[in-house]
Amino acid sequence: LPVTFTSLNTSVATVTSGGVVSIVAAGQATIRASQAGNGTYASAANIDQSFTIGDPMTVYFDPIGTLGHSQSVKVRAWANDARNGALLNGTGGITIAYTIVSGPASISGNTLTTNSSGSGNVVLKVTVSGNNYAPGIATISFAVDGSKQGQTITFLKGVKGGLRDIQLSGRPVSLGKMASANSNLPLTFTLINNPNNIAKIIGSGPKALLVLAPKGSDSSQKFSGFGGAKDLTIKIRASQPGNSNSWHAALSVEHEIKIKEPSKNAFYEARRLDSRFDVKKSAFLNRMTRQGKSGDKAAYLFNRDDQDSDGDGLTNLEERAFGGDSLLGDKRSSKPRAIRKGDGYEYISFKRYQDAFNEGDGRIEYIVETSRDLRTWITDSDNTNGPLQVGTAVDVGGGMEKVVFRSREKRTDNGGKQLYIRVRVKSK
Repeated sequence: LPVTFTSLNTSVATVTSGGVVSIVAAGQATIRASQAGNGTYASAANIDQSFTIGDPMTVYFDPIGTLGHSQSVKVRAWANDARNGALLNGTGGITIAYTIVSGPASISGNTLTTNSSGSGNVVLKVTVSGNNYAPGIATISFAVDGSKQGQTITFLKGVKGGLRDIQLSGRPVSLGKMASANSNLPLTFTLINNPNNIAKIIGSGPKALLVLAPKGSDSSQKFSGFGGAKDLTIKIRASQPGNSNSWHAALSVEHEIKIKEPSKNAFYEARRLDSRFDVKKSAFLNRMTRQGKSGDKAAYLFNRDDQDSDGDGLTNLEERAFGGDSLLGDKRSSKPRAIRKGDGYEYISFKRYQDAFNEGDGRIEYIVETSRDLRTWITDSDNTNGPLQVGTAVDVGGGMEKVVFRSREKRTDNGGKQLYIRVRVKSK
């Protein structure tokens, strides 16, 4: 006898009389097969077949440890594009819905509240849907024990200023400000994946810092390079053991970020996700408006190498080249400086990226020059008359080194004319 096919969710898929399924939208479709029978055969039991339509996603929870009675905590689930790992939270059209499957708790939005009495396990479910993605579902289980309050650890991610993919640099990341426990007890941070020793954590609690390519003489602990990759992924674990009187131990939370090889694209991408970006951009646009530039043109200039985004006298290219911060007035600490030794030579000292990390997109060329008249300059490529590097480059961390260059002539040479030395930078 002929089987009839019916869609139970026609907003997602429909079925023609010929049994052809037509996709309408992303979501979960259920097709029912049925046969009503006839004078000889009784009707058949319906058979339902469900499947999802849309791009795949991966859904997971931040860990939830043992909670106490009458305790309210924010729960967080995350969704990533399963093809490229892109974070979907915060993007338009994505809906995240939480439901309690079982156990002594209730939930409103993402605020979970445990019951005032009773112990046991809670099963929490999240469903993520929207855009062109097939719905993603995840569940998590945790205990309720009224003897103490429970702790949850939250990493700042998916928001501007949160812990995110960053470019290799000498500026430490304030890791202690990137995660916290609802108990306000101090966290311990641990690197559980640290390829090629690219990072190191110093300090603990709110003062913990993430240092990239740490300097030091111990070769076994020094960063050994990207090994041909454009980035390396580190994993950071935050933990809190609780205390004897008030707080259960928190389940540790782990967060992965990529450390990218220095490049022009990585530099400007890191700026865009910085919490200071919008404020600095607004101030820059106001300066441009006073100079007669506004709108799209001014916005375009903000991310150009030849512009000074933070108004400290150094262009974005100079900030990039000398390890500065283009969203902070740090001219004094980043700018090359003269050294006086009293021996008649002119010296200049500056930080630069080591050759191993200065290649590819936006590679920076450092050119040291001397002059007697500020018009004719002799570069360090002139091995007879140009300036020369003296001493050994000093590793200052973050893939950078500090170098000193010296003029080949003394100030008293060549008739005692004034002698100048400078360093220029160019982006390839």
